[in-house]
Amino acid sequence: MRTWMRRVLLLSVAAIALAAAFVPAAQARESASATRADPVVLTVTGKDGTARTYTLAQLKAGFPQYVGFTGFQNSANNQFGPYGVKGVALSDLLAQVGYDATTDLVVHAVDGYEMLYSSRAVTDPWWFFAWYKLGDTSVFKPEQTASTAVTWPAGEPKVILAYAENRTAHDNPAYDAGWYDYGTDGGPLRLWTAYATWREPPLLIDGHWSVQSVDSIRVKATVAKQWSVNLYGPNKKTKLTRNDFNSCYNCHKRTIKVGKDRYSGIALYYLIGKFDDNKYNNNWGDFNARKARKGYKIEFRNSRKKVTISSKLIASRSKNIIVAWKKNGKDLTGKYMPIWLQGKKVKSAKRIYGVKSIRLRGVPR
Repeated sequence: MRTWMRRVLLLSVAAIALAAAFVPAAQARESASATRADPVVLTVTGKDGTARTYTLAQLKAGFPQYVGFTGFQNSANNQFGPYGVKGVALSDLLAQVGYDATTDLVVHAVDGYEMLYSSRAVTDPWWFFAWYKLGDTSVFKPEQTASTAVTWPAGEPKVILAYAENRTAHDNPAYDAGWYDYGTDGGPLRLWTAYATWREPPLLIDGHWSVQSVDSIRVKATVAKQWSVNLYGPNKKTKLTRNDFNSCYNCHKRTIKVGKDRYSGIALYYLIGKFDDNKYNNNWGDFNARKARKGYKIEFRNSRKKVTISSKLIASRSKNIIVAWKKNGKDLTGKYMPIWLQGKKVKSAKRIYGVKSIRLRGVPR
């Protein structure tokens, strides 16, 4: 065979081989590009470890779409909303992996924040609502819940994972102007409790129940015992639940050392701010330092005794007097749970554990 023909043949074979090698690479790049364009945004894991993943497109196309309204009040008593929201019902997502009243939910965000919800997150969404818009309590008494004060259609409200929001208040959930997706910056999903039927005044939820940038939900068997502590203010009674405490702890964790042990919880003043005056809309951190400086008694009770300390101990918003729910990194158990008053400035005889109630006595006007 002539030399030039041999060279042409060799070049042809090389070209074919190069093209064959290029095709898979091109396909891989195309696939990677598609993955970047529509990445997995949510993983839902069942109690048995079964996991399902979803892209945003799959959430929009694979489930009934919920359109409604929501709003919230933050720990500084600032109120936001009502907003229009679009998303999918949490119950529809959980139905894919299995869920019942004996399970808890762990909702995880892209920044590592986690929130534990009991089964009430699905079975009793009213649990999330705290206030009417602008603190309007004329429609129902403080001891009532919103669910007993008004009549709502069956199936409302719902806990949803929203992917879009409309900050233009409007009484028509089908209103299309002003909608925008949360986008992929930080995570495109947010957990809300919403309602499709417009009400005046609109309802707001306690803001700490709304987790931003959700990237995973895990169903697990309930292992932590649920508890509550009665809180008595000047003219107000409320409850501190385990889930309330867990939510606050996620953002306002305090760990102090007393003796050889380390106790973790939240600052006492932060909790007292939830019920230290007559505002119905008190929230975490809404602490009245002026009244604390004037002085009143903070009474703690467990099943056997009571102790009192002066509000002046926390008037400076001391972070070294806490109500703890963990000791040396482990949850309190037995007679020590649910919470334990701790702090070096608290006399050892008054570091009461197993607290069942906290009452404020002699709060000045």
